[in-house]
Amino acid sequence: DALSRDRVKHLEQACDDLKNELTIATDKVSHLLGEKRVSQENLGRADKTIDLLNNDKDRLQKQVSAVSREFEKRVAALEDELEAEQNKVLIKRKKTQISRSDLMRL
Repeated sequence: DALSRDRVKHLEQACDDLKNELTIATDKVSHLLGEKRVSQENLGRADKTIDLLNNDKDRLQKQVSAVSREFEKRVAALEDELEAEQNKVLIKRKKTQISRSDLMRL
């Protein structure tokens, strides 16, 4: 029958079309899986970078804290020196005032 042969040809063509569509879909899935793998690798690298940056941040915070403590010590030492110099000046002023008052009495 010509009708049956036409149907068979039509079905064969439909099967070929479906095979082609399946091949295209499989290729797309493979491509997407590849992109997913690359994305996961990129996320892994990003996570490592974030960890390294956090480690750097922690290290820098410790350094800043150490420098800050050292700075506070130096400021305290300078304040002590300033206070000692101010006391020396006050003592000299008092001695000068005493000397002047002694001279005035004379």
